[in-house]
Amino acid sequence: MYSMAEYFALNKSVTDLALKKIGKSLGNWQLTAKHHQLRSDEIKRMAPSFEHEDSQRLISIATKTISRSRSS
Repeated sequence: MYSMAEYFALNKSVTDLALKKIGKSLGNWQLTAKHHQLRSDEIKRMAPSFEHEDSQRLISIATKTISRSRSS
């Protein structure tokens, strides 16, 4: 994930912040969908777009980044 940051000339702190935000959004996508009144069948149909190996890695990065910033 960091390889693309280098291409766009982003430093590590900017990249970490972006990954944290993306991971947090991915982790909450179902709540956001419900908030916007999507039906259960619509949410279920969209799930594969949000729930896959790459999204889980981003959520994990977000969780680790948040944990580190809270313990500092």
